[in-house]
Amino acid sequence: MLATLAGLAKVVQYTVGILRKLARLTDDLTGEPPRPGMPSGRPGILDRLIAIEDTLSRLSAMESRIAAVEAQVRPNSSTVRDAADRLTPQPGEDSVVPPAAF
Repeated sequence: MLATLAGLAKVVQYTVGILRKLARLTDDLTGEPPRPGMPSGRPGILDRLIAIEDTLSRLSAMESRIAAVEAQVRPNSSTVRDAADRLTPQPGEDSVVPPAAF
């Protein structure tokens, strides 16, 4: 009888552990509502994925802007930066050399 109760206690303990894990999984999937100490709650998986996608789309827009800026600062003899460099006297030069025609 005592062995049966001990075995039953183990089964109950195991089942409770599995149910706790399922509850945590459900909270992760659906999120948690606001509560004291966490006024904004915790977003669910889909809300998090949407936020990640929004961030990635903003990053791709920034990458195209950065590429445009990099094109202006890279010397290739046709950017504004190159024209300004041609007008600026270099060390050892006495006068400004007019730029060549584009």
